[in-house]
Amino acid sequence: MERTQLELDNTLSLKRSQLLDALSQHVFNDLPAHLIRIHDMKLLSRTDLWEDLRATIQGLSSADLLALHPPKEDVQTRVKYAIFSHRWGAQEPSYQLLSQDEGWADYSTPINCPGLLKLLRFCDKVRAHGCAYAWSDTCCIDKSSSAELEEAIRAMYKWYRYAEVCIVHLAETDTLADFENEPWFRRGWTLQELLAPKRITFYNKDWYPISVDNVRRAESRNDKEDWRVLRAISQVTGISAGDLRHFRPGCERVSEKMRWASRRETTRTEDVAYALIGIFDITMPISYGEGRWAFHRLIQCIAQHCSEPGFFAWAGDASPYSLALPYSPASYGISVLDVQMATGLRLTGSVFEEVGDRTYSITKLGLQIKLLLLPMRWIRHEQGGSYTLSFTEGTFLETNPSPTLSQAYYEIFKPEHCVLGVLDYARVDGDRGSVRVGERYFCLLLKRSRRLGYIKARTDKVLVWNCVEGVTKDLENVCLLNTLSSYDRDIAI
Repeated sequence: MERTQLELDNTLSLKRSQLLDALSQHVFNDLPAHLIRIHDMKLLSRTDLWEDLRATIQGLSSADLLALHPPKEDVQTRVKYAIFSHRWGAQEPSYQLLSQDEGWADYSTPINCPGLLKLLRFCDKVRAHGCAYAWSDTCCIDKSSSAELEEAIRAMYKWYRYAEVCIVHLAETDTLADFENEPWFRRGWTLQELLAPKRITFYNKDWYPISVDNVRRAESRNDKEDWRVLRAISQVTGISAGDLRHFRPGCERVSEKMRWASRRETTRTEDVAYALIGIFDITMPISYGEGRWAFHRLIQCIAQHCSEPGFFAWAGDASPYSLALPYSPASYGISVLDVQMATGLRLTGSVFEEVGDRTYSITKLGLQIKLLLLPMRWIRHEQGGSYTLSFTEGTFLETNPSPTLSQAYYEIFKPEHCVLGVLDYARVDGDRGSVRVGERYFCLLLKRSRRLGYIKARTDKVLVWNCVEGVTKDLENVCLLNTLSSYDRDIAI
């Protein structure tokens, strides 16, 4: 009998210890640095939250401990927090206000601060959703701490993912019909706030639920399961219902994800890149003041982790720091490769055969990649005096769009030694590539440099080639150079 009691005591002690360990891991590694405790509207640090929950676990009865789920699952059910998504407006409450003024949420006094009133309405919805804690980016980040700000930016996707519900306030919307003109869908940071949460609820400008007429029903709904809401969002953002419901971050489908971000805006230039860290599941240091270098670092990091040809499906201006890399998400926008033109292209590879070079990489000189190169030349048209690319054998290049040069431009710059670099060729016999009649491929227009490399020509649109004659040939290891030498001349089409 004594042995049985001892074994039971040891079991209970072990379960309590495992639960406390799981709680510590979850609080200090998975949760935001600060949360608002809803029942007394107090701002808690991670240590405060740990102490708050530890006392609860210490007070669990033997029966409760024996009935527990696995520790990690149980802990997550104990720390249910709602997260806020909105557009910043006037007089937003700060971390300093909530941490220093214990009466900030006093409902007995008139509130003339729009930002504070918005936060209180959010907390009302959090309470209605049955969550004990809340997080808002305006007041739950100590922005005077560079370390905390950096952690918040790098971990924000995860925080939105772990939230019990994401509550979205659309400040300029009445109904679903207004989504097209709602600025929330055009902000850079709200892309991950839309994709990351498992459960989301939209409220209009007057804090009524978008998807249902009954306010109480809204607190039990997930707008990601409402086909009307999904359809309205898809029409505005171009994101499929499948991605809206079950998005997975990572460095796949780069061109598609960048297209989602291409029409979004941020106040700070650096945030164009920082807002995409979670979308692509990468990590990089945060350094406000670096300007466009931030996106260059982001795209370099993506290039090192991506193995799909679609990474190169961009056009327009190149990065100020490398002619081989895009300038911004807009370089992948619908204006350079629309959905109809992309149909049939193997931007993400193929499950049936090996497509393109999956091992391209960044070097000091530029971007190293194996391409199927087709020699080209410029053919002069008698009428109009313009020049069009053709194969050296004399067959005109059938691409959409068709690269052309004016006679004046050609005579000044003489863009010779051009080749077409096919990206989504089929890999055959190791280091040989093949293109097939009747299929479409996307390509780079390249000019040979005097520095044992190639320069990517600037085109306004992604070049899509309609193959009229099959080719199988050896692949060439090409370096797409970062910069022009003083001897090289650029091609702008």
